Amino acid sequence: LIKEYHARYYHPGNISVVIFGEVDTSAILAGLDGLDIAGSPDVPRGVAWQAPIPALTENATKTVRFPSEDVTSGTVGLGWRGPPLDDVHENVALEILFRYLHDSAASPFQQHFVELETPLASSASFYTKSFKTTGIVLEFSGVPVHGARQDTSDTEGSDEEEDDDDDDDSTGSSESDGDSEGNVLGDVGEGVDLLGQGVMSGRVMKLLRRLRDHGFPEGPDIMTKTVQRHKVKFLEEIEDDPSEAIAGLLFSDLVFPGPHLPTDRLDTLKLIEDMENKPPSYWTDLLGRWLVDAPMVELIMIPDKELATNMSTDAQAKLTQRVSSMGPEGLGTARDHLQRCVTENKKPLPDTIVFPTVPSASSIPVLKANQVQLPHSAPGNGPVPALFPVQELELSTQFYHFKLTFDFRSLPVELRPYLVLFQELLLETAVEYPDPRGAKHPNITMSHKKVAQALSEEVVSIEAGVGFGNRTFSCSSLSEIFYVYAVSEATPTRLNQVLGWLIKIIFYSTFPKSRISAMVSNLLSDVVDELRDGGSVAGSLLGVALAPSSTAIPNCISTFKQKRFLTQLKEGLK
Repeated sequence: LIKEYHARYYHPGNISVVIFGEVDTSAILAGLDGLDIAGSPDVPRGVAWQAPIPALTENATKTVRFPSEDVTSGTVGLGWRGPPLDDVHENVALEILFRYLHDSAASPFQQHFVELETPLASSASFYTKSFKTTGIVLEFSGVPVHGARQDTSDTEGSDEEEDDDDDDDSTGSSESDGDSEGNVLGDVGEGVDLLGQGVMSGRVMKLLRRLRDHGFPEGPDIMTKTVQRHKVKFLEEIEDDPSEAIAGLLFSDLVFPGPHLPTDRLDTLKLIEDMENKPPSYWTDLLGRWLVDAPMVELIMIPDKELATNMSTDAQAKLTQRVSSMGPEGLGTARDHLQRCVTENKKPLPDTIVFPTVPSASSIPVLKANQVQLPHSAPGNGPVPALFPVQELELSTQFYHFKLTFDFRSLPVELRPYLVLFQELLLETAVEYPDPRGAKHPNITMSHKKVAQALSEEVVSIEAGVGFGNRTFSCSSLSEIFYVYAVSEATPTRLNQVLGWLIKIIFYSTFPKSRISAMVSNLLSDVVDELRDGGSVAGSLLGVALAPSSTAIPNCISTFKQKRFLTQLKEGLK
């Protein structure tokens, strides 16, 4: 059955070839003309995904228990049917709307579900599935299991007051509007089961209805800013990897052919620019059409330790039964067959198989760059003393790239386990910096929400982490380096603005206890997700094995170390 399906639908005649770069088109076509795409005459060619998809007419909910040794958190997924894949305009508009809803720490879904003293989830993300009729997915990971969630608000009253103080900006105005908006869904009592049917989805729909009926609390121009941010991000992706970006635009139309030509998607930039002038009602109507007024599917995933134990016992029983049924003779036959396969696999490839010659790397065009090295100089040694050695590269690009690196080789051993928490907090915490008008004026304070909102408007992307090839609990190389990396549009004012923000973040960040508590809870949920993934566990084990010592940074930031460390830290914060 599988072979027949593969022969029918993975037919050579169904292949679409997309080629990028400076190529000899005639030579490419000549080479393709020599391919046999007739396939087997015994199996008719088929084209998949032609049947209409039944409509989703009513809400549905399902709870699924899955095997897990850790039963502290689960997952909630909500799904809606989206527009047809070939409706490029509507799909691009939804991408922009989702960017507003979840993209930064200041976004509504982060503020109402994640960026809380006692988080309801460790992450919340919208995305679309590219089916013939698209699917819209909202996924909450790290949702506390009933009884595992602990309300810390009564132990952190002083930090609430500290946060309120941090909400004042340079004009002395308060962010009380942001705080009141954070409570519109109401508090979640400690006894509420977040993985109960309708609990998380009910809060989601309450928030979506409020946005549709009352508009966006950030003001009428927030969606214009979001469109502009989406446009810059789109351009940055094309410049960073044009082949991948263009392939992503074209392949969906090649796989799901519709009434539009594949090249219609190449007009995406014009579509984005046209949306800058859409009124707020356009976006609230879009939200209502595809999310608020549409049927929804709710999937609740609950971890089950007993199920994990039973599955392990069943697997061992089946293995024992298999060994018994095969007997010594059957096992010997299987062993001999395996050995023959290993021997055959070690044989060299026949001379008839010829691999193409790999061209020299010297033939690849390289971007021209002018490099300027600005060494560190102490105050008084020059007109503009540099705090750090600076390397400036001039490239043909539409974007500024900023990378600050710090040598952490001398970081005390007892501080190294804090690096994971530090890298996550650094870009999502409050800042307090001197008033440019002078020492007579009080310091300017900004809450983490305002910092996140401002950064989202200034930069295309920004991240901080340990080493290169960084993931939350691991890095590929140079683990002694801590970096902050930002990308922004190369406009006349952006250079100083982004540099100013980097200075605020590095020198003037503050870390209220409430922010630390929230981040620790979210990181503990992330640890659980990592330990449920075999690839992540294998990567962590490899990183620990390659670390030069138990106190080396890769060991200190591993999931195994962090699970113990963050648990102890959470208890200490109480």
